[in-house]
Amino acid sequence: MRKVRKKNIWLSIVSIIVFLGIWYVCTAVLELVPAKTLPEPIKVRPLFDLLKPILGLAWIPLMIVIFGIGIESKAAVVFMSVKLICL
Repeated sequence: MRKVRKKNIWLSIVSIIVFLGIWYVCTAVLELVPAKTLPEPIKVRPLFDLLKPILGLAWIPLMIVIFGIGIESKAAVVFMSVKLICL
């Protein structure tokens, strides 16, 4: 029982670290690359404005279809819910 609990804790910590890394990379790509490469960064803004009104709960079925039932879909829902509000 203790080995299973330690394994679950370890997997949770590793998944948090991995998804934070992915989140930071996506943040850099979404915020820095359009500002440096596009002549008008405003061209990307309508896409994010279109996705902003979608609630976090509405992303759940789509992410389950894309990633399956697991930690990946949960992390993707959290990412979409938090990151789109920040942009």
